[in-house]
Amino acid sequence: MKSTCPKCQAQIELDLEAVSEKGTATTCPSCKAKLYVHRESFGARAFRKIGQVSCAACGEQLGQEIFCLGCGVPYPEYLVTSQGSKPTPLPKTEGGSGGFSLPVPSANLYLPQVSRSVDTGTTVKRPQNLTAIIALVLVVALGAGGFTYYSKMKAEKAYVESFVKLTYCIHSGQQRSKDAATKIATEWKTANVQRTAPHMPADEEKDFSILATQIEQLQAKTATPPEKYKQSSEAVAALNVASKKMQALALSPSPTVNELVDATAKFDTEYQGAVRNFKSTLPDDMKQELKKASKRYKALQTLL
Repeated sequence: MKSTCPKCQAQIELDLEAVSEKGTATTCPSCKAKLYVHRESFGARAFRKIGQVSCAACGEQLGQEIFCLGCGVPYPEYLVTSQGSKPTPLPKTEGGSGGFSLPVPSANLYLPQVSRSVDTGTTVKRPQNLTAIIALVLVVALGAGGFTYYSKMKAEKAYVESFVKLTYCIHSGQQRSKDAATKIATEWKTANVQRTAPHMPADEEKDFSILATQIEQLQAKTATPPEKYKQSSEAVAALNVASKKMQALALSPSPTVNELVDATAKFDTEYQGAVRNFKSTLPDDMKQELKKASKRYKALQTLL
């Protein structure tokens, strides 16, 4: 992450992963001042100076925008670099400790009153601070709308991350199952007398079991997709069903080598059909996330 030393104003960089949830102590490489880095929510952003805060998601230094210019996250949580061994407290304001809060109406707020006039009859006085009341209502409405938008974006981001990992696990499992079935068929053909299929090594069977558990956990995390990803969610479920057929074949081969070869080809064809359907349901933003993830998860490169 990029930040500025509050003592000597030198530009410093810290390892984002080294910053814990409760905060982390460090020193400035230029002036050796003791510094403390801790996390705060976006609601307190207005109380921090530019150059003092960095995005908690990617480490990029934040400006005046309501989103991070580095990773695009709206209303990002941020990391504060302050001098000393403890975090610098937010400035105290009326009615709160420094976090985001709506203005508290005064106890003396003027309310509309009805008065009687001897000459003109009954008249109603207009509130002199009607503008302030309207402004307060707008602040509440905008605050609620901003929070709803932030919550929606945060939920979509979490879903996409789990969806990408789920897709990777399913596709890599399919590749490993196909390779295992092909290897068994090859060994079976080259055996002189062997009449039954060779068994998969125990360590490989254990790997398949671990992978199946990971897939189940990721399916639980993606069980309730946002509306825009519902078709993709159904398609990745179909992809998993097709992949399980190849895995079952590798773990328990067909009675004869020829049947094993035919079943391998059949299940691979079914899986490729599921892949085509899967790709056709992906929204553009999901395609981009999968492409970005393929640099880390190499198995995805053969899927896209």
